[in-house]
Amino acid sequence: MKRLMTVILFIGLLGFLPQPALAASPQQYDTIVLGKEDPGQDIKAVQEAVDQGGSILLKGAFDFGDKGNVIITKNVKIYGEEGKEGTHLTKILGGFQPFLSARPEELPLEAPGPEVTIRQILFDGALMSAVCLTIPVVRPSPGTRSLIFDRC
Repeated sequence: MKRLMTVILFIGLLGFLPQPALAASPQQYDTIVLGKEDPGQDIKAVQEAVDQGGSILLKGAFDFGDKGNVIITKNVKIYGEEGKEGTHLTKILGGFQPFLSARPEELPLEAPGPEVTIRQILFDGALMSAVCLTIPVVRPSPGTRSLIFDRC
Protein backbone atom coordinates (compact mmCIF):
# COMPACT_ATOMS: atom_id res chain seq x y z
CA MET A 1 0.00 0.00 0.00
CA LYS A 2 2.85 2.37 0.85
CA ARG A 3 4.47 1.61 -2.49
CA LEU A 4 1.18 2.29 -4.35
CA MET A 5 0.84 5.70 -2.63
CA THR A 6 4.43 6.58 -3.62
CA VAL A 7 3.72 5.70 -7.27
CA ILE A 8 0.48 7.73 -7.29
CA LEU A 9 2.25 10.71 -5.70
CA PHE A 10 5.09 10.46 -8.24
CA ILE A 11 2.66 10.33 -11.18
CA GLY A 12 0.75 13.28 -9.74
CA LEU A 13 3.95 15.34 -9.50
CA LEU A 14 4.81 14.57 -13.12
CA GLY A 15 1.75 16.55 -14.16
CA PHE A 16 3.36 19.74 -12.83
CA LEU A 17 6.63 19.35 -14.74
CA PRO A 18 7.13 20.97 -18.16
CA GLN A 19 6.14 18.62 -20.92
CA PRO A 20 7.63 19.65 -24.27
CA ALA A 21 5.58 17.11 -26.20
CA LEU A 22 2.36 18.67 -24.91
CA ALA A 23 3.47 22.31 -25.07
CA ALA A 24 1.83 24.56 -27.65
CA SER A 25 3.86 24.77 -30.84
CA PRO A 26 5.25 28.20 -31.72
CA GLN A 27 3.54 30.33 -34.36
CA GLN A 28 4.45 29.23 -37.87
CA TYR A 29 5.32 31.98 -40.35
CA ASP A 30 5.40 31.93 -44.14
CA THR A 31 8.27 34.43 -44.18
CA ILE A 32 10.80 35.71 -41.62
CA VAL A 33 12.54 39.03 -42.30
CA LEU A 34 15.59 40.24 -40.36
CA GLY A 35 16.04 43.99 -39.90
CA LYS A 36 19.33 45.49 -41.12
CA GLU A 37 18.74 49.07 -39.88
CA ASP A 38 19.30 50.19 -43.50
CA PRO A 39 16.42 51.84 -45.40
CA GLY A 40 17.66 50.52 -48.75
CA GLN A 41 17.53 46.91 -47.57
CA ASP A 42 14.74 46.98 -44.97
CA ILE A 43 11.98 48.55 -47.06
CA LYS A 44 12.71 46.25 -50.01
CA ALA A 45 12.82 43.09 -47.84
CA VAL A 46 9.57 43.89 -46.02
CA GLN A 47 7.81 44.88 -49.28
CA GLU A 48 8.82 41.58 -50.91
CA ALA A 49 7.46 39.62 -47.95
CA VAL A 50 4.19 41.61 -47.88
CA ASP A 51 3.77 41.13 -51.66
CA GLN A 52 3.73 37.35 -51.06
CA GLY A 53 0.98 37.68 -48.43
CA GLY A 54 0.50 35.20 -45.60
CA SER A 55 2.06 35.48 -42.16
CA ILE A 56 5.33 37.34 -41.68
CA LEU A 57 7.65 37.65 -38.69
CA LEU A 58 9.79 40.78 -38.52
CA LYS A 59 12.85 40.36 -36.28
CA GLY A 60 15.07 43.18 -35.04
CA ALA A 61 15.18 46.87 -35.97
CA PHE A 62 14.07 48.16 -39.37
CA ASP A 63 14.90 51.64 -40.69
CA PHE A 64 12.37 53.06 -43.13
CA GLY A 65 14.23 56.37 -43.55
CA ASP A 66 12.35 59.65 -44.00
CA LYS A 67 9.83 58.66 -46.66
CA GLY A 68 9.74 54.86 -46.66
CA ASN A 69 6.57 52.84 -46.74
CA VAL A 70 5.35 49.36 -47.59
CA ILE A 71 2.19 49.09 -49.67
CA ILE A 72 -0.22 46.33 -48.65
CA THR A 73 -2.30 44.79 -51.44
CA LYS A 74 -2.85 41.21 -50.20
CA ASN A 75 -4.14 39.50 -47.06
CA VAL A 76 -1.26 39.62 -44.62
CA LYS A 77 -0.47 39.06 -40.96
CA ILE A 78 2.64 40.92 -39.83
CA TYR A 79 4.09 40.11 -36.42
CA GLY A 80 7.03 41.39 -34.46
CA GLU A 81 9.02 39.40 -31.94
CA GLU A 82 7.70 39.36 -28.42
CA GLY A 83 10.04 39.32 -25.44
CA LYS A 84 9.49 38.44 -21.83
CA GLU A 85 6.33 39.85 -20.29
CA GLY A 86 5.00 40.93 -23.69
CA THR A 87 7.67 43.50 -24.55
CA HIS A 88 7.98 44.34 -28.25
CA LEU A 89 11.42 43.47 -29.61
CA THR A 90 10.74 44.51 -33.21
CA LYS A 91 11.07 48.21 -34.00
CA ILE A 92 10.38 50.18 -37.16
CA LEU A 93 12.20 53.50 -37.22
CA GLY A 94 10.96 56.43 -39.31
CA GLY A 95 9.05 56.13 -42.52
CA PHE A 96 6.34 58.41 -43.82
CA GLN A 97 3.53 55.90 -43.31
CA PRO A 98 5.41 52.62 -42.81
CA PHE A 99 2.42 50.40 -43.67
CA LEU A 100 -0.22 51.62 -46.07
CA SER A 101 -2.83 50.05 -48.30
CA ALA A 102 -3.01 51.09 -51.93
CA ARG A 103 -5.80 53.45 -52.81
CA PRO A 104 -8.18 52.02 -55.40
CA GLU A 105 -8.10 53.59 -58.84
CA GLU A 106 -11.84 53.18 -59.36
CA LEU A 107 -14.79 53.62 -57.05
CA PRO A 108 -17.08 52.19 -55.85
CA LEU A 109 -15.20 49.17 -54.59
CA GLU A 110 -16.48 45.82 -55.75
CA ALA A 111 -15.06 44.00 -52.72
CA PRO A 112 -13.45 44.89 -49.40
CA GLY A 113 -9.72 45.45 -49.24
CA PRO A 114 -7.16 43.03 -47.89
CA GLU A 115 -7.42 41.46 -44.45
CA VAL A 116 -4.56 42.97 -42.44
CA THR A 117 -3.13 42.12 -39.02
CA ILE A 118 -0.16 44.01 -37.56
CA ARG A 119 0.92 43.03 -34.03
CA GLN A 120 3.79 43.34 -31.56
CA ILE A 121 5.70 46.05 -33.44
CA LEU A 122 6.99 49.28 -31.93
CA PHE A 123 6.81 52.21 -34.37
CA ASP A 124 9.21 55.07 -33.64
CA GLY A 125 9.26 58.33 -35.58
CA ALA A 126 6.82 57.84 -38.46
CA LEU A 127 6.24 61.23 -40.09
CA MET A 128 2.49 60.67 -40.52
CA SER A 129 0.79 57.58 -39.14
CA ALA A 130 2.40 54.20 -38.54
CA VAL A 131 -0.41 52.34 -40.32
CA CYS A 132 -2.80 53.76 -42.91
CA LEU A 133 -5.44 51.51 -44.46
CA THR A 134 -7.07 53.73 -47.05
CA ILE A 135 -9.79 51.29 -48.10
CA PRO A 136 -12.19 49.38 -45.87
CA VAL A 137 -10.77 46.07 -44.74
CA VAL A 138 -12.52 42.82 -43.97
CA ARG A 139 -14.25 43.10 -40.60
CA PRO A 140 -12.92 40.84 -37.85
CA SER A 141 -14.98 38.06 -36.40
CA PRO A 142 -17.30 38.97 -33.48
CA GLY A 143 -15.60 39.26 -30.12
CA THR A 144 -12.28 40.59 -31.48
CA ARG A 145 -11.05 44.12 -31.03
CA SER A 146 -9.81 45.95 -34.09
CA LEU A 147 -9.49 49.38 -35.60
CA ILE A 148 -10.91 49.89 -39.05
CA PHE A 149 -9.49 52.86 -40.97
CA ASP A 150 -11.26 54.23 -43.99
CA ARG A 151 -9.35 57.51 -44.29
CA CYS A 152 -5.84 58.62 -43.36
